[in-house]
Amino acid sequence: MKFIESETLELKKTTSEIKEAIISIAAILNKHQHGELFFGIKNNSTVTGQNVTEKTIRDVSKSIADHIEPKIYPHIEKWGRGIKLILSKEPDTEFSEVGTKFITTFKRRSYFEGKKGLEKSEEKGKESKEKSKEKSKEKILRLMIENSAITIQEIAEILGMSLAGVEKSIRILKQQERLRRIGPDKGGYWEV
Repeated sequence: MKFIESETLELKKTTSEIKEAIISIAAILNKHQHGELFFGIKNNSTVTGQNVTEKTIRDVSKSIADHIEPKIYPHIEKWGRGIKLILSKEPDTEFSEVGTKFITTFKRRSYFEGKKGLEKSEEKGKESKEKSKEKSKEKILRLMIENSAITIQEIAEILGMSLAGVEKSIRILKQQERLRRIGPDKGGYWEV
């Protein structure tokens, strides 16, 4: 991740720069009402790191709360503490280091996982194009029955189809009078 200072992001080499950090945070909050402050990163985006204890976190939080009016109570996170949280929510997550990069890999769950009647078919062998297209159309109809406000983009993402493929299937379904769009693209809905 490349850190670049901006109007809502402030970088400080160490917590010894807390006074300057408080001034920057006050300015960010006055202009944008939210922002982020990172210690252990130089202004040129070089990550230097810093040993951080629970006491350090309490001291930084207290300094910020004591010197900014109206009072703010910052959310302070120590890098590395989020791994336990991630694993508690997503136990299949994998962590790795490549060079200077720390990589977190999340396993995407199937949309169809746990949904009755919407089983994602695993193609076994080669099916004819016609049979495959028919299945896609049925899946599209089921998704529209389940959520009449679903977008073409969402359908494409859920089914792993291209936008053009979804649009073609919808065109055919409309011609077959199995599907109708009521209202505009934004705010309208599908009638199956």
